[in-house]
Amino acid sequence: MKSLFDKLKSQTEELTSKFSKQESEQSVVPEQKFTEEELALFRPQGRYYEKLDAVLESQIVDELQEGEAWLSTLGVSEIKQLPEAREVAKELKWAMVTTSRRTLLVGWNKQLLFSQLEDISAVPLDVKDEVGRDTATAGEYVFLTNLSNDAHFRELVPVVNVEPNQRLGEYANLLLKGKSLNEAMIGYVENLFQKQFKLDQSPKTLFYKQMTPAMGKKGWTVPEGKEEIMATIVQNLVEAVDNPSKDLLEWTERWSVDLNVQLSLLDVIFEHCSKEVLPKLVDYHREVRQAYLAKEKEEEKQFAFDLRYAGHLKLAKGWEEATEVLEGIYDRLPDETIADLLPEKTLDLTQGEGGQRLKISVLEEIREAKGDPEIPHLDTALRLAELQPLVAERLSTLESVAEGNLKEKVQAVQQLFEVGALTKVPKPYEEKRYQPLSKDLMENALEHPVSKKEGGIYSTMQKWIAEVNIPDYSSVKAFSEAVTAQNYPVVANLVTDMAYALGMSGVQAYVARGENAIGLRGFEGSPAFILIGVEHLTEGSLHELTEQELAFTIGVEMAHLRFNHSRLTSNDVWRGAMDKGMFVVNTALSILPGIGAIGSSIAGISRLSRVANVLKRADAVADVAEKGVKVIDMAGGVTSLYQGKEAKSKEEEKEEKLLATSRLMEITADRAGLMFCCDLQSAVRSIFLNSQRFIADLPIAERYGLMEVLRRRNDQGEFVNQDLAIRISALFSFYLSGDYDWLVNG
Repeated sequence: MKSLFDKLKSQTEELTSKFSKQESEQSVVPEQKFTEEELALFRPQGRYYEKLDAVLESQIVDELQEGEAWLSTLGVSEIKQLPEAREVAKELKWAMVTTSRRTLLVGWNKQLLFSQLEDISAVPLDVKDEVGRDTATAGEYVFLTNLSNDAHFRELVPVVNVEPNQRLGEYANLLLKGKSLNEAMIGYVENLFQKQFKLDQSPKTLFYKQMTPAMGKKGWTVPEGKEEIMATIVQNLVEAVDNPSKDLLEWTERWSVDLNVQLSLLDVIFEHCSKEVLPKLVDYHREVRQAYLAKEKEEEKQFAFDLRYAGHLKLAKGWEEATEVLEGIYDRLPDETIADLLPEKTLDLTQGEGGQRLKISVLEEIREAKGDPEIPHLDTALRLAELQPLVAERLSTLESVAEGNLKEKVQAVQQLFEVGALTKVPKPYEEKRYQPLSKDLMENALEHPVSKKEGGIYSTMQKWIAEVNIPDYSSVKAFSEAVTAQNYPVVANLVTDMAYALGMSGVQAYVARGENAIGLRGFEGSPAFILIGVEHLTEGSLHELTEQELAFTIGVEMAHLRFNHSRLTSNDVWRGAMDKGMFVVNTALSILPGIGAIGSSIAGISRLSRVANVLKRADAVADVAEKGVKVIDMAGGVTSLYQGKEAKSKEEEKEEKLLATSRLMEITADRAGLMFCCDLQSAVRSIFLNSQRFIADLPIAERYGLMEVLRRRNDQGEFVNQDLAIRISALFSFYLSGDYDWLVNG
């Protein structure tokens, strides 16, 4: 039985493929041998097909070889040159016909008979973009396009010039490039890929064929409900070729796949492909990342994308690049300092709960990316210990890799958690001679980093703090004893030395009795003065301070005066603010979400908290590869978490900012106190001894250890000394930092 092709060929055997000039001038019009239905089986589709008269198309079909597919017909306005200087018949009309094997120039006369057929397949085609009609050159053949199809000629050049056995696939890709196709065209293109696959049996061709049905009116998309199918297609490609990333990138470029669609495809890959194939797609992810970061300007979205990319790199064991990406994430993380200042009262800071969870999560990823977790990286271990200095594991990890002065500092912190470490041990105070602190040291080492941020919680509260009226404390001095070099020489020298170091002058000191017999307070005024409770200077008193403890406590109050904190010190924050009816402590603390803030916005806390909690769920996964997949998966939801909103009243935000600012001031002052006393044990004891609230817990800390005090809960499960834990944590963090060494040695 004859094939349809053979049948059609036999129907046109009487037609001659070429006609002489004499025949072309005859008035006989050739009979159309093929019906429209029969021609449709051969006729191309798409924008590169310009329909001719059915008589002409019958002759094109007659010229086809068995198995040859007709792909394109584009009109030619003029033949400028033929080989061997042959004369061009002026009366002919021309078109370029492209098939799966050949490129032909066909010319026909007025009687619609092919009078001339030139096979230009042997030479490459070049089309020069010009004003008006473009010039096409194929060896010695030179011809002009039409004004309406010059772009189509240029686009068709790669198809014409590719090896014949690749032409079907090349043409199919051209039809799909950035164009919306109807269902019939999609079927036509899929058929082209099917024919190409029969020729080359290439996995890449099969991939293109399988992806074609997802091409819609808006270009290629991930069909809803077909995500697993798409993932299987990608996975089959990855498993069958040497460089799947290269092939995917080539595909996205060929089809002009939109960036957002590529992001959706990444989601499909990470959600549905097996983890074994993911490492082979890192190069593709890298290229998509480059395009994404160039387009996306929102930092939280960049952060989410890079977090997943870093997880992908770790899965592929690209440790060095993963570290670089993670460090970049770390450097541009939003400011979470308020997370350290306002943790929920139910969070156990000694177990690593609360705190700057985003930074901690990223640092833990960096730690894994830098190599063997059994051999910690010093810089990462230090940063983690500074963020969580109450967590024993952070300290022991840092101690295992630290050397010299840093190792000694870590051991000093560890010792303070031992039973009996806070027992009073008189230590000789070495009298020091100070140099005035430079502006650089004052601003960049002594003050807490957040204090210096323009627009941060500290600076934005300054105007509101000014509304708190300063009580008149001038009468206090009348009932107190002025400190002189004769009656209290140690105190007098400390005040003088610290004022000199801090660039202050005229600060006075008084010893108070009665209701002010316990505690040290600094007061603004002209001159400013410090009031020292006599119990701290009385030998044998429960509140007695050693010289080093006294140095810490006086240093704290001097810093409050130097940085204008005195309106909002630990007592005035409750007294002044609560008197204005603006602060109910338990209510304020109970509504705090507990983690993070973006700049000066308290409203951002909850968003970062939820992001951190999402990331933390990966911590329990032991296997590095499994964790890489987990982090990749979790990062996909980070952006939506960032976009969540917390409903807070302006008064609630103001109350939280007030508390955060108060704690920030206390922490900055503690840094100064430690700088002056240079003894961590004395500093911690001073915090207990200078507080009527905390002093009751000092015997417990001495007998059972500091950790027991910090971990005590009430019946509601809240940590009763959470504010003490915050303060001591900040002090330990500063002690471990380079800022402390810079101040003490500078």
